[in-house]
Amino acid sequence: MQYNAFTGRKTLFYIINYLSSYLYYAQCPMSKAPLGLFAVRHQQAWHEACCLQLAFIPVFTTSPPDPYEGGQYNKMEEEVIAILKSRGIPFKYEDIRTALEDPGTRDWVRKHLGDDTLLSREELTLYSRIEASAGLDAIVQGNEFSGTRPVLDDEIKTATESLKASTSATESQTEALRLQCRELKSQIREAEQVEQQCSKSASRMSTGHTAERQQTDLEIEDLIHDFEEKLQAAQKTLSTDQNNLISTTSSLLREHDVVLRNMEKVAANSQSVEESSLLKKRVSDLCALLARYIAEEISCRLDRVFLETVESAKDSEDDDPHVLEKLESVDAEINSLYPEISILSDMAARQQFHSPILRVLEEWQERSQLGVEEQLQHVLETIIQLTESTDSITEKLKTRQAHQSALNSLASTYQDEVGLHKLQKAKPENKRLSKYSSRLSQAYASPRESMEMKPDSAENELTRSLETMLRRYGISFSSLRNAKSTEAVNDILNEKASHMLEMLENIYATAASPLIPNLGSADKAAQLLSSAMHCDSDFEPSLVDRDQQQRIANLEMQIGAVQKGIESLNTDILHQSDLARENFMERWG
Repeated sequence: MQYNAFTGRKTLFYIINYLSSYLYYAQCPMSKAPLGLFAVRHQQAWHEACCLQLAFIPVFTTSPPDPYEGGQYNKMEEEVIAILKSRGIPFKYEDIRTALEDPGTRDWVRKHLGDDTLLSREELTLYSRIEASAGLDAIVQGNEFSGTRPVLDDEIKTATESLKASTSATESQTEALRLQCRELKSQIREAEQVEQQCSKSASRMSTGHTAERQQTDLEIEDLIHDFEEKLQAAQKTLSTDQNNLISTTSSLLREHDVVLRNMEKVAANSQSVEESSLLKKRVSDLCALLARYIAEEISCRLDRVFLETVESAKDSEDDDPHVLEKLESVDAEINSLYPEISILSDMAARQQFHSPILRVLEEWQERSQLGVEEQLQHVLETIIQLTESTDSITEKLKTRQAHQSALNSLASTYQDEVGLHKLQKAKPENKRLSKYSSRLSQAYASPRESMEMKPDSAENELTRSLETMLRRYGISFSSLRNAKSTEAVNDILNEKASHMLEMLENIYATAASPLIPNLGSADKAAQLLSSAMHCDSDFEPSLVDRDQQQRIANLEMQIGAVQKGIESLNTDILHQSDLARENFMERWG
């Protein structure tokens, strides 16, 4: 049994209406089982007819077999099965696999069985509702679409591109305006807060200044009283010290004189180098004298021995004729010993007395030199101490004298200033006396600690408010506090003020700039779209909102899907016979 394409509108919509509700039954040459139906659509325009192609597949009642290995039609088979399952049409795997072995059937399935050509369940439901409302005949006849031309692809693309450009421009301008509005609101809020803080700070400062003025007056009076007391005490101390200064200085100088005399005695008792040389010379002289005495003693002894020998020789001259010769020989020997006696006596004196005495004298001299050095060092240190003490006494005297003169000049100046100040404030004080009497009495009655804490707390509060205000303007309080001069502070404040003025000018220029250059493309796109889609319509376009933008995005997606379907559709098949479809229908019809 063979089926051709339905060209009539009535038959086409009739089949689409009953596609998902029930099944047609036909006799298949292969079996007598009922067959399922699925439709293929082709949409050329919204008011054109649709082309439907039918395929009948036996109903599947058993479990599907395992896919065969090595086949080349698994993908196409899976696509056909997925399409049938999505539309709830019963099928049989073996019949689909057998039908897809035919090349013509595969070509027909590849062209006509797809998401772009098949009607979905939603479309079929919509068509059923239209048919149930008895408006299908009017739509099929096309009486209302006679004066409306179709929307061309180029117009749709142009309108879409214009919409995208205008949307992006509008979004960018909206974002810029939103940022500017937020910045202006924040600036306004900050200005209001700054103004409030300034007013509060001014009120606090005025209150604080009043309290500080009262506290300052009280402190000034206390300072005057304390200063007068200290000045009188200092003057009394200076007069007392002046009386005791002469006696103290004279006693110190007398002590210094005693120390100096002791040092003179120590220096006088110290032995000098000249005395050491004199001692050495005297030792040498004594040793020479001793050697001479020894030589004379030896000579005397020799002479006595010679005389005794001569006397004994006179007694024995008669008995011994050779006595004279012996005397002559003795005399010659004694005469030869005289030169050696002086030399030997000198050597003996030097060896026995001169060298040991000099050695002991040198040792004693070394020890005495060390002692003398220590004594001289002690004398030097004592003299230095005395000198420093004298200098310190002199400096103290000079300082005391300068202090006394300065104190006297300060006292005289203070008396002059106090008298002049009293004369200048005599009249204003008489006027303000009644005003400040109550405040001063309250201030005197309040505790001293609370009076001291009020200026500190007010100062801290002012510092915090100033720091907060500077932070809002982007200025660091530490940078101003650490500035080296007032010129640096003025430079920082002027730079920040110029920056803020420039930013406000830019914001004002942006807010006051016209929107025509940015919204011109949007206006053109709106005009093109309204002329293409609403030329003969009874409705008017409304202002674009977020819902409309979402609908436009969905419409763009649908238009893209329609364009893909149109590109993949072969329109020549409407005017010529399809051999593959005919073979498929001959086999399965």
